[in-house]
Amino acid sequence: MGHSLEGVTKNMVKSGEAFAPSMELPCEVFVNRILPTARTEVSKILVYDYGMTQRMVARLYGVTPSAVSQYIRGVRGFTGFEVPDGLSQECTVAYRQIADMIAGGMPVDQAFCSFCEFCRSSGVISSIMGPNAPDEDIGCIFGDRPRGCGLSAAGLSGSNAMVF
Repeated sequence: MGHSLEGVTKNMVKSGEAFAPSMELPCEVFVNRILPTARTEVSKILVYDYGMTQRMVARLYGVTPSAVSQYIRGVRGFTGFEVPDGLSQECTVAYRQIADMIAGGMPVDQAFCSFCEFCRSSGVISSIMGPNAPDEDIGCIFGDRPRGCGLSAAGLSGSNAMVF
């Protein structure tokens, strides 16, 4: 006889215990709240400082040129993410480093993966999660993947789907 969690799940949803924002994983915090802002800032650096066209950046990101235009104009990519106190300069430097890596030929997903590592190790993600943050950095749930995690790749293409 198989076991079903259907009744348990229905009761949890009715009581408000399931799917609460506090259940967000650190990886989801990065993709949903931090990555859009990072894409915006890095897009601006690639276009204004490196002289890339919006079409070139779009090809790198796997999005349309219109999406890159919206990033640059501030119409897209803003999630209300505010850099925690004391980390603003570090994030600005990190955005520049991501742009340097991409302009130097590093795959975009790997470059943004390094920013995720920074956000985990510097406490950016923990500060966003507040009391729901893990007691310690759990590291990347994908381990040491050579092409970056599927989450950042999904976030780069504008998809909210979690890709494993």
